[in-house]
Amino acid sequence: MNDIYEHVRQTGQQTSEKMKTRYDRKMNNKGFDEGSLVWLHNPVLSKGKSPKLQAKWDGPYRIVTRINDVTYRIQKGARGTPKIVHVDRLARYYGANNARDEHVLGGGSVTRHY
Repeated sequence: MNDIYEHVRQTGQQTSEKMKTRYDRKMNNKGFDEGSLVWLHNPVLSKGKSPKLQAKWDGPYRIVTRINDVTYRIQKGARGTPKIVHVDRLARYYGANNARDEHVLGGGSVTRHY
């Protein structure tokens, strides 16, 4: 009976390590620089609309400050209210430098990081 319990513990440990490896592979280890543009994952659904067709990403937002390794203060536009969000909810924004972006971001040049 103890052999079975030991086997289950080892299998559980191996599975846990595989899951951690897969999760870490998808993590954004580099983070974001101040001033870079990001999308914010915000899956709030509006009542009465098809959830399939609603946008789950909002932005672009500008990184205002990096609070710690996984927390950032972001702001949409020059007059937008700053938000504090976890890095898991952010994705890099690769937009064109056009009038729409400047309007949304409150003017100024758009810095792209590749």
